[in-house]
Amino acid sequence: MATLSVVDNFLSGMSNPDGFKSSAQKKLDFFLDVGTFRQLPNCRLLSFRQNEDKYDDDDLILSIRQKAIPSQEQEPNWHIQSGNYVGYIQTKGHSIEIKSRFSEPFLQRMLQAVNNVYLADIDGAQTTPIDYARFLLYTLFIQKLEKAFLLGLPKVYQIKHHHEAGLKGRVYIAGMIKRDMPYKGKLSSQQRVRAVDEAIISVLNIAVKRVFNEYKQAAQNIRHVSTALRQLNPKKLQKETMANALSSKALSNPIFAPYKQVLSLAKLIIEQQSVKPARSEKSKSYGFLVNVAELFELYVKSLLQKNFPDWSVDSPKIKLYKNQFYSRHIIPDIVMRKGNKVAVFDTKYKRMNYKGTNQNGMGDVDRSDFFQIHTYMSYYQSQPGIEFIGGGLLYPLSKPYDSNKCFSSQLLNEHQAWFCVDGIEIPQTLNSSDVVETGKSENQIADLICAERAFIARLKQRLEDAWND
Repeated sequence: MATLSVVDNFLSGMSNPDGFKSSAQKKLDFFLDVGTFRQLPNCRLLSFRQNEDKYDDDDLILSIRQKAIPSQEQEPNWHIQSGNYVGYIQTKGHSIEIKSRFSEPFLQRMLQAVNNVYLADIDGAQTTPIDYARFLLYTLFIQKLEKAFLLGLPKVYQIKHHHEAGLKGRVYIAGMIKRDMPYKGKLSSQQRVRAVDEAIISVLNIAVKRVFNEYKQAAQNIRHVSTALRQLNPKKLQKETMANALSSKALSNPIFAPYKQVLSLAKLIIEQQSVKPARSEKSKSYGFLVNVAELFELYVKSLLQKNFPDWSVDSPKIKLYKNQFYSRHIIPDIVMRKGNKVAVFDTKYKRMNYKGTNQNGMGDVDRSDFFQIHTYMSYYQSQPGIEFIGGGLLYPLSKPYDSNKCFSSQLLNEHQAWFCVDGIEIPQTLNSSDVVETGKSENQIADLICAERAFIARLKQRLEDAWND
């Protein structure tokens, strides 16, 4: 089974892509959205948030359509469109890898900013198509396991039996009749104690071992977890162990609830070892996807939280028309607040070349995005006790920032606030999904960090100007 490799946010034609063959008598249409992906067995949407987001079932993952039936002399003409998801999918007899359109160093930089994990040990020259998606899965597993372990390993109540001179817990009648009659100086007793769940420990231990075997440097953040698991002498993984771990009573304890996501990721890590792109069974499905738009939002938010410690940076959930049947929630991606001053932003993982409205379309700023951010800004402008200072849309920029094109000192022709289109300029060397040459990744990351600093400097100047007014 050949693997088709595409990039996210792709819209174009392609001649005879590998992995998608059709006969001259039959056209091939392949369509996959979030709703369909959710229903596939062994397929999972992965989230970097504390709680898994509710994704729109209509969100496009990938569409591949043969535009015309080719003749024998003519190459087939294909139309390919992808959404905001990267990862690996195997379904309907096809193997598909979706990469970031900005090349791996940018994806690695976002992961580093969000998780404080830099996957420097991942070589650009991957050996199998699943490797690119695999490091996303492993990174999520590392992040969520590290956070979950802060509260300890999941424990359940178990009955522990004793046969000693002293009584521990209560008398174990059945054991006493069997072993202690006549009395020989020892009593059978039983005690209800909390102990780590053996099934969960076994599953986590196997998953952690596999992460260390493949990406040892990235797994350093959970070395202490690995040590703790080994000290518990975990048992070998049996056929029923995974099911027992996922249904453990320990997970009903709110303290250990985060382990539900950790175990789901561990299951994918363990199962993907037996899934290979060359697998021939068309009925088999397997895959995991990450919403890169979500990752970009968290990346920008983490930069702001780090560089503006005097400002609160969050994503509040705001209910409008609370007492009416048509009440709705709005959730701005980023709200910055200091004292009574507020700025609001939405992140957009879309192409930004500063194209304006013309006869061919609305340009790079989507109409719905434009009105959405202005809805958020209007809300804060109307709130008593709040001085709204500005807002805007934040993108990965494909061209150098131009303040004359992107910044307005007036919001809807009013002088009280400003509006901008801004973001992190992606270096030209990263404006491609092509694999980077070994040794150049660090220089490209350095270029990205410079672009981040330039963005922070622009925003800092605007916020300081507003604060000093």
